[in-house]
Amino acid sequence: ALLSLRVFARSPRGLLAGFGVTSASLSSILSNTATAALLTPVATGALDARRGAAKAPPSRFDSAVLLMVAYGASIGGLATIIGSPPNLLTAGFVERLGGVRITFTEWLAFGLPLSAAILVAAVVVMRVTLGRRLEPAGDGPPPAVSEHAGEGDRAGAAWTLAAIGLAFVLWTAPAVAGGLLGRDHPAARALDRHFPEAGVALLCGALLFVLPASWRRRRPVLAWDDAERINWGVLLLFGGGLSLGSLAEATGLARWAGEGVVRSGLASSPEGLLLVSIAAALLVTEMASNTAAATLVVPVSIAAALQAGFDPVPPALGAGIACSCA
Repeated sequence: ALLSLRVFARSPRGLLAGFGVTSASLSSILSNTATAALLTPVATGALDARRGAAKAPPSRFDSAVLLMVAYGASIGGLATIIGSPPNLLTAGFVERLGGVRITFTEWLAFGLPLSAAILVAAVVVMRVTLGRRLEPAGDGPPPAVSEHAGEGDRAGAAWTLAAIGLAFVLWTAPAVAGGLLGRDHPAARALDRHFPEAGVALLCGALLFVLPASWRRRRPVLAWDDAERINWGVLLLFGGGLSLGSLAEATGLARWAGEGVVRSGLASSPEGLLLVSIAAALLVTEMASNTAAATLVVPVSIAAALQAGFDPVPPALGAGIACSCA
């Protein structure tokens, strides 16, 4: 956050873009809620510093910056397969019900450009609608962004960054090796077999319980006191969603719903099924959580595609991404 804001926060437009980019970047590896909770106080402090000692009332530009924190948190979640629960649910359903595996690298290949394009559009919309007639910002970095941190904080941040970097390398190594050496090369197949996405996540997460944040206090980067505060209910919700989707397929509910969509004539073409899946996801997620909407809509989209003889991946991805956006 500090690096991004130092680069962008030299003008009002840069401040708006900086918080959007920072929020989207963090949300690609953190939950949307955690990202918004982390950056909202920073954004508030930056806006207070921009108004100066006069303490002018909040402006439309302040609303634009805070909205960019929220929008960036949702948009950045599209970039990676771990960015939001609907992404993981969609990939899981596609593999379980459609027989197609989507790897971390394959999701990144289309998710990152899509996320970047939507982020640019969001910045432009915020700039046009709420960011007109901006006065020059004050000099100096916002006081809410502090460079002072204790030894443990700095070491913990460094080890956490290293663990995230290691996870990214191991997640992308099979695809890189397959591209350079060929998918059938022994090295590429060995990397794919020995470094599955779930195993890499567990390995890098477990390292944080071992790596030291402070040698003198003998405290690791992640202690069990910290782990107890993790929202484990999200994992149960994710597992329950996959179970419900598999149950809908096993009992024939998803197939029956898919047949109904095909018979209605709304999905007479792959493009029509894609639009119906996106519209259904947008409608359901207005009344339910993003995760619940993905649990309901994605299996039906896959079943409808299979019944019609279409590729199940595009409608499933369309529905999953719509659940994250709405």
